[in-house]
Amino acid sequence: MNLRASPCLRLFVPFALGLALGGYSDQPIPGLGFALAISAGVICAIALLKIPYRYRWIFGTFASLVLFGTGYFHVVRYNEIRQAGHFSEKIKDSHYWVGTVYDAPGKGAKLKVPVRVEAVGVLPDSLKPATGNILLFLDITEKTASLRYGDRVGFRATVRPTEPPKNPHAFDYDRYLHFQNIHFQSFVKTDSVFVLSSGHGHLVWRAAFSCREKLLTLLREHFPTQDEYAVASALLVGYKDDLSDDLRT
Repeated sequence: MNLRASPCLRLFVPFALGLALGGYSDQPIPGLGFALAISAGVICAIALLKIPYRYRWIFGTFASLVLFGTGYFHVVRYNEIRQAGHFSEKIKDSHYWVGTVYDAPGKGAKLKVPVRVEAVGVLPDSLKPATGNILLFLDITEKTASLRYGDRVGFRATVRPTEPPKNPHAFDYDRYLHFQNIHFQSFVKTDSVFVLSSGHGHLVWRAAFSCREKLLTLLREHFPTQDEYAVASALLVGYKDDLSDDLRT
């Protein structure tokens, strides 16, 4: 592939490499944001100058380094632990939580509900604003199965950091959650979680998940057995939570 004929690709490659390194290392570099801002100004100034052609490689190299640093900075800064007001600073004294379900709950042995925290406190009347993400594990009941994207929930729970696998050869679920921007989890009793209100979240995502639920309902009506429905929902809708272990393997 000739990179000279693909200028957009020449810009994307260093940025993508920065994203990859930032996601792998996840180590913030002090002053990187300020340095990138200054470098962007320098690039604009160089671009306006009439530099002899034989020195144009200097501009290209410098621009690639800035794009690489921008990708790295973006990924590291995106980590939810580094958000202002993250609940990890208050986790020892927090028992009551309020947050919004920001993705569709997933089914397995437990119902997995990703929640974006909005407030925490020792008591329900002492809640204070906070940020961060938590993955809740709930028993699958009629009450919990009704949880949907955009529900604002309140719950009482003990929240702990996710843990790496004890078996070195096992699937690293902790690392997987890290790339989902989740670093804390909690096993919550069914009677300790309550839906406070619904209809929150982005309008487009609410519409998308609503359409998916309607499609899944139609598939349940037209496919008589659980296995047939599970395969159809996986192939037609991309919904794999109802696949049995035998079908997955």
